[in-house]
Amino acid sequence: MLCYDSLDDTRQLVSTLRASTSRDVDIYVVDNDSPGLGVAELSTALPDVTVLRAKENLGYAAGNNIGLSRIAAQGHEFVWILNPDMEADAAALDRLLSAAEQFPHIDVFGPVIFRGTNRDRIATAGSFVSLQDGFATGHLLAGRTASDLPTAPYEVDCLTGAALFIRCSALPRLGPIPEHYFLYFEETHWLIAGRRKGVRCMVLPDLHLVHHKASGAGGIPARHFLYYYVRNFLLFANWMGVQNPYPSLSRLRHGFVADALNKVAERAPLELPLYEYIAEQALQDGLAGREGKVALPGLSL
Repeated sequence: MLCYDSLDDTRQLVSTLRASTSRDVDIYVVDNDSPGLGVAELSTALPDVTVLRAKENLGYAAGNNIGLSRIAAQGHEFVWILNPDMEADAAALDRLLSAAEQFPHIDVFGPVIFRGTNRDRIATAGSFVSLQDGFATGHLLAGRTASDLPTAPYEVDCLTGAALFIRCSALPRLGPIPEHYFLYFEETHWLIAGRRKGVRCMVLPDLHLVHHKASGAGGIPARHFLYYYVRNFLLFANWMGVQNPYPSLSRLRHGFVADALNKVAERAPLELPLYEYIAEQALQDGLAGREGKVALPGLSL
């Protein structure tokens, strides 16, 4: 689990995992330099957990890579990457282990994920990447109900990084998670690159988890979500070999960005000029290939 200013969520998830299984499980928490939270406080709050501390907020990939590098040397059979704001039921781990036994040719397994704000609608049931008519990526069956799910497990291009159950034998092929995105699209890049080396991903449609995603408040997207999603969409498109970025740029402007700005205009109009600036900077930075964590007015992590 990668913790950033989310100790309560992390403690709750650790407690749930401890209570839900008798399996031989080690739990690792990487703290991404949470403000006002020291190693001693973390260790006290999370007994019997291996706590690793980053020197600064390194983002999703670099933070998780700290944990993966430690785990790779411990001889574990599987690693389960979980966002701390995930809600996992008591049967989840056993279901994943059962699937790993049933499908020995699959390397990475993922659940169907619902949002905590709308448990009746699917947030993601696996993800796709397409180069048809430009470039597109998205979540399968997003907005549909559980009754629309297939009954049998199925393979997908990639999975969301909020809940990835991975055979440790696949980690050498996967390598470290790409760190230049800072937030968003890094797990997509990681798994697509792994797919080119034979790594296969599968969704378990009977395993349903809930993600209490904190990428927005008050009905508007968080500023960091808007910036890093837009910029990194373009960085990822470039890595995928998209020769002409302008169809992707147009899709972003008139789709994702327009929708985000409309929400801000409706629900927080005083914030609109700042959001317009952040969105435009993200588009320009994506085209320019700007990577890593950035410092912009109104943007901090």
